[in-house]
Amino acid sequence: MSHPPKMPELGVPPDARFGRRTLFKGALWTAATAASGGLLYRACFGAGPAGPGLRALTEPEYLTAAAVADAYFPKGEYPVSAEEAGVARYIDRYVSEIPREKGRLFKLLLRSIEYSPAVTIYSLTRFSRLPLGARQRVLAGWEHSRLYAQRMAHRAILFACASGYFEDDAVLQQMGWGLGCILSPREPGEIR
Repeated sequence: MSHPPKMPELGVPPDARFGRRTLFKGALWTAATAASGGLLYRACFGAGPAGPGLRALTEPEYLTAAAVADAYFPKGEYPVSAEEAGVARYIDRYVSEIPREKGRLFKLLLRSIEYSPAVTIYSLTRFSRLPLGARQRVLAGWEHSRLYAQRMAHRAILFACASGYFEDDAVLQQMGWGLGCILSPREPGEIR
């Protein structure tokens, strides 16, 4: 009776063997990877329900939308500020009424703007907490970026802010537009 050929020794060092310690390290690595992946997913694709009194945006997203709108139409530089025109509320309503996937992308754009000062003006302060001049520099960085996607994202947020601003009755009156052509009353910030 012949025996099967003997397998060669692999020469595995004693500390590289699979054991409890290796299993524990692997479990810790897996847990850390899953946790960081979950945080990244949450940051990128929207976590949590809409904020109190809001339709689609979370509270931090709403604050970012308000800060962006204020950077475009600040108090004192325009007869009606973005805050008075209700631009952030308009953006909230706009996001709630566009298709869900596009709304998620718009919310991702707001989160990108919120954390972009670290890259655009080398500040660790979030966008919504920056002073007006710094917020305007961040948005100018987006507008003049070498990256096509960033320039188009800037146009998307500018379009939403300008739409909300120029839909407001007080802004239209300041521009000298008569309101006789409006067929039905609407709430401030309502999209038609």
